[in-house]
Amino acid sequence: YGDDTYPVFAFFERRFGKVFAVGVETGFLKKTGERMTVSGESTDIPTKLTLVPVAVSMKLYMELFPHISGFIGVGPDYWYCREKTGITVSDSKTEKWVGGWHGRAGLTLHNMDPRYENTGAVIEAVYSEIDRFGGNPTDIGGVGFRLGFFYGF
Repeated sequence: YGDDTYPVFAFFERRFGKVFAVGVETGFLKKTGERMTVSGESTDIPTKLTLVPVAVSMKLYMELFPHISGFIGVGPDYWYCREKTGITVSDSKTEKWVGGWHGRAGLTLHNMDPRYENTGAVIEAVYSEIDRFGGNPTDIGGVGFRLGFFYGF
């Protein structure tokens, strides 16, 4: 499906003190491309992929500088995956809930303007390993880089 995928995510995170946090996130991705064979070769069969990732994270935070915190985290993933081909065959549509895990690391940049207290930006790298259809070398997941904004309340 190519490297130019842009999923949309939303997250909720609850901090317990200054160091530990637990969060949940979900997202959505719809992508078109060409179906691959079991061996990983591309075909000319048009395919639509829909992903809805859901993940829970346990994170550890540390203040690096004033208004800048770093974090690392890990947790389980449970993703809805649907792949539908543009031709009519017996397996033209495959949809499953699949599981896996992720690890993440990143920075939170807190806004210093008192008018926008409790807002800021998040920059993170996430590695996900998801067992899509059972031991397939082209399983979904991999490395992703994210940029987002947050509001704390």
